[in-house]
Amino acid sequence: MQKQILQAFLRPFHLVEVEYGHPMSIGKVTGEVKSNKRYPESFQLGSMPKRRLAIVLKATQRKATGLVQVVPISSVQPSGHDQSCVEVTDMIAPFGFSSYKKQCWAICGMVEHVSATRIFAPEIDFGGRKHPPSFKAVLKGEDKKSIQRALVHGVEAQAVVEEKNDQIALRDKQIIELQKQLEQLQMQLKTAEIHEAIAREYSEILEDNFEDAVARRIMSEMACSVSDA
Repeated sequence: MQKQILQAFLRPFHLVEVEYGHPMSIGKVTGEVKSNKRYPESFQLGSMPKRRLAIVLKATQRKATGLVQVVPISSVQPSGHDQSCVEVTDMIAPFGFSSYKKQCWAICGMVEHVSATRIFAPEIDFGGRKHPPSFKAVLKGEDKKSIQRALVHGVEAQAVVEEKNDQIALRDKQIIELQKQLEQLQMQLKTAEIHEAIAREYSEILEDNFEDAVARRIMSEMACSVSDA
């Protein structure tokens, strides 16, 4: 799409289809079929998959192609306390999208940029009559505000996750430092115990030698006394 066409058709809060891609399996020479986790350049399990409805946030032109920032829509129900997700079933129902009749939610915590070449106009089906795909479906009023509120929670949630990750990294670093200090203290304690044992042994030796010396001195003095007598 040219810049003027891209921004004319893909305005904020327009509804589009996005082809995210599909996780692939890898066929081994042994005939086994495995996951593609060893091939990070391919689409990975856990990313937002398949062709799905999405909400446009922003479209920008970048050299040969454009980038579109979108919020994916999923039929997988999120956890009840996730305020970064908002149900959009009733919001999209009036547009008559033929492929999206199920209950669904906007996942505002998974905002991402996709190439404009992945964007398609959704098919429309009113009363069994198919209409040409178009980019005319757009969220307005309270529907738009609901998405905006969820986006705020999505950004805050990401910020909290990043903050927690930083705290965990700092704690791990502190634990490593404390472990090093503990090892040093243990070495110092072991050295001190060795020195104490050596000092105790020498003290006993010196004490025995002192007693022997005193005994010899007494015997010597007694011998002198006897000889004088």
